[in-house]
Amino acid sequence: NKNPNGMGCNVFITTPQLFNELAAQADARGIMVHNGGLPNHSLTGIRFQLIEHDSVYYTWDAKCPSGTMYCLDLDTFLMEMAEGGNFEFSGFRDKELEEGGAKYEHGSYNAMFRFSCRAPYLNGVVTGLTTT
Repeated sequence: NKNPNGMGCNVFITTPQLFNELAAQADARGIMVHNGGLPNHSLTGIRFQLIEHDSVYYTWDAKCPSGTMYCLDLDTFLMEMAEGGNFEFSGFRDKELEEGGAKYEHGSYNAMFRFSCRAPYLNGVVTGLTTT
């Protein structure tokens, strides 16, 4: 009732054992199970199997405590760049001095990111879950 998106959490993370039970149930009902990440989304995100059902995703993490499921509303998370740390260029450096002979230059961009949750009360944890 509190969530302005009208849906609530859209990502659920649980143990491998609980996920395998969910995946078996999803497969029996013809619900989509993705392998190796979510199609058309960032490659740096979740790389485990995902169950996709009604725009809600279920996955697993080996470090998730036994009998636990984390419930996340991704709309409440925010990735920001720190003021003044916004893609600062280091300048070119001569690689010849660093690697002894190669004649090329390199430089890099630096950015400082901050990851935060602007509404943590819209996320949750369920404990005491079993596969039976």
